[in-house]
Amino acid sequence: MKTFKKISLYLVFSVLFFMKATTSSFAASGAAVNYVNTVYALMLCESGSTLSSCLNPTVIRSTPSGTSMNIGSVSSGQSAGSYGNLNTLVPGKTYTYGQVVLDRSFSISGTGKDGAGDDCQTGSGAAGTATAFAVGSAGTSTTTSQTIYAANGTGNGDAMNSSPNTDSSTTGDAAAGTLASTASHKYMKFRWELASPYTYTGTKIPKMTISFDLSAGLSFNGECGGTAGTTNGITPGSPVITNKIYE
Repeated sequence: MKTFKKISLYLVFSVLFFMKATTSSFAASGAAVNYVNTVYALMLCESGSTLSSCLNPTVIRSTPSGTSMNIGSVSSGQSAGSYGNLNTLVPGKTYTYGQVVLDRSFSISGTGKDGAGDDCQTGSGAAGTATAFAVGSAGTSTTTSQTIYAANGTGNGDAMNSSPNTDSSTTGDAAAGTLASTASHKYMKFRWELASPYTYTGTKIPKMTISFDLSAGLSFNGECGGTAGTTNGITPGSPVITNKIYE
């Protein structure tokens, strides 16, 4: 049974929900119980934007030092927190996409089956890095969080790319689908299409809700306790997201 979490507020942070596609030849998914990341900026993108490009962004909120949020810790239907306020929207402007700037490092707890069909959990293994998956442990506990990293690579889909910027700046950004190995690229941008285009009338501040399914929030690749690298271990999974803006 899928459990949907919801962020309901004047904002929308949690589209942190992408995650790097695994490069392993055999992998399985598992549910994330805790799913913590640091968000640096949230913005909505003007009509004409695409998964690979956020045009003329309106910044909903920017926190240069970062704001930590756990989207897995709340009960179904409850709020995971708030980040920003939609009173920054420009009257008459139509928005079609959202974009969030995130840290490439996650703290996640959960369990599932690895690529060999064995029980695997987050825990005391080596943390994930830009060049290696996190090393999992045999077991089914969901209480111990582990650092899981969105590793270097290409082919991650147009919706995401790494960046040296924690704001809407694009100087030095990697191409769409690329998480670059450049040392300064500690952050990543993720874009998503709104459920429907929204034009702010300026008469009433809208609300935005985001619901997401974390039942596949972790990817267990190869043998979860195998040698650190890009064949065995744990990577962030991709939550399924739905969202809408309404007045």
